Amino acid sequence: MRTLPGHDRSIDLDSQSTLHGMFFGQAGRFADDPLLHARDGGGWRDLTWDEAATAARRLGAGLRTLGIKPGDRVMLVAENRPEWLIAEIAILSAGAIAVPAYTTNTIADHAHVLRDSGARAAIVSTAALARRLLPAIEKAAACNHVIAME
Repeated sequence: MRTLPGHDRSIDLDSQSTLHGMFFGQAGRFADDPLLHARDGGGWRDLTWDEAATAARRLGAGLRTLGIKPGDRVMLVAENRPEWLIAEIAILSAGAIAVPAYTTNTIADHAHVLRDSGARAAIVSTAALARRLLPAIEKAAACNHVIAME
C-alpha cells in the first residue's frame, strides 16, 4: 500500500484514482474536523470536511444538471477562498476540467481564455470580478452558464 503522509492522516493512494475521490474519502474519515477557515466579519469561521464535501457534491450535481459533461471545460475566476476549493472539487467530480483564471484578468484576457479553452460554463466569486468576466462571455459562443459564488 502506497500512502501520502499527512501528519496522522495518510491517504491510501492505491484505493483512490482521482483527486476528488481522495477528497471525498478524506471527508468521510474526518467529517466533523475543520478543513477550511474563512473570515466572518471580525473573526473566523471553520468549514468542516463534511460541509465542504456536501457543498462540492451539490455544485457538481448542479453542473451536471446544466449539461456539463465529462471533458467539458469550466472556467473558475476567484480569489483564494474556501469556495475556490469547493468549486474545483465540484468541477472535477462532474468529470469536467477546471480552467483557472487570474483575478487580475482584463475583459480581453478572459475572452482569450474562454475562446481558447472552449469553456461551457464559468464560476465567478464576486460582482467585481463578474464585471470583467461577463463582457468576455458575450464574445465566447461556447460558454452558456455563469455561476456566482456570492
